[in-house]
Amino acid sequence: MLKNLGIAVFSACLALASAACAPSEEEQVAASQAESVGMPAPLILSPKELSGQTFDLKIDEVLVITESAGLDAEVSNPEVAEFSPARTDGATEYNASVRALKEGATAIQLSDGTAFNLKVS
Repeated sequence: MLKNLGIAVFSACLALASAACAPSEEEQVAASQAESVGMPAPLILSPKELSGQTFDLKIDEVLVITESAGLDAEVSNPEVAEFSPARTDGATEYNASVRALKEGATAIQLSDGTAFNLKVS
């Protein structure tokens, strides 16, 4: 009888441990939706992290610029990438971003002096 109780306790512990490691239903749905959309996750960087760097993006990939309120940008080749300034819509705040539009290369100069390059493939 003690042996059966030990097996039951071990089985219960094993079930609880595996349940704790399993993703929640909400996490599974989110992962499934992300896979079904097929969009790459955005690259999220601050102006300091962008400065002097070259970034490779795929078409339709987005680079989000944190700490970007009030920034504007000049894109040397606007056919390759498009800059969207930070904005507020009601209670929602959006960071500035750069979307890769077509294959090519472009230089981007932010109004704070930060400069970086994009290669789009």
